[in-house]
Amino acid sequence: MNMKNVTVVFFLALALLLGIAACSDQTETPPHSEHSNAGETTTGQPDGEQSNREQPSGEQVKELDISYVKENLKQGLSQDEVKKLFGDKFTKVKSAMDNTDMWRYDFGAREGYQSPDDQYDTVDVEGIKNGELEMIVFVGWTIDGRVDTFSAYYMKKSDGNVYDYRVLPNGEVKEQAI
Repeated sequence: MNMKNVTVVFFLALALLLGIAACSDQTETPPHSEHSNAGETTTGQPDGEQSNREQPSGEQVKELDISYVKENLKQGLSQDEVKKLFGDKFTKVKSAMDNTDMWRYDFGAREGYQSPDDQYDTVDVEGIKNGELEMIVFVGWTIDGRVDTFSAYYMKKSDGNVYDYRVLPNGEVKEQAI
């Protein structure tokens, strides 16, 4: 190989390495796991400035219904990605089955609505039936802060029944009237 070819190969290799380095600088930092006591409402604000049970603004969530949940909430999403979907107004609760941390979102809640249980993943079926809130979404997490399982409870207007839509840790989807 002559000197001109060696120089061209060198600069091509250098350009390739610089391109790879630039791409690696743009990767997302790994999610962090949030730990807190059950029943704590988190708003993304510093402690002492949190308000209870505010719904995400219309800018954060557009047309939030069961279709939105089914189309957008997926296993493997980070906690930040879930906050982008639903906002940061959720209540931290525990799973009654295995005591793991979960987030509960109360969507379409009337002003002054109070969940009957802020400690566990209890579903307020009567609250949904009587219109006190439109939908409850629970999100369960992996140890590294990714969506593991989730469920949504809502009333289907066509038959007046409350439904449980859930995605299990193995990816199986179940939906049934309760």
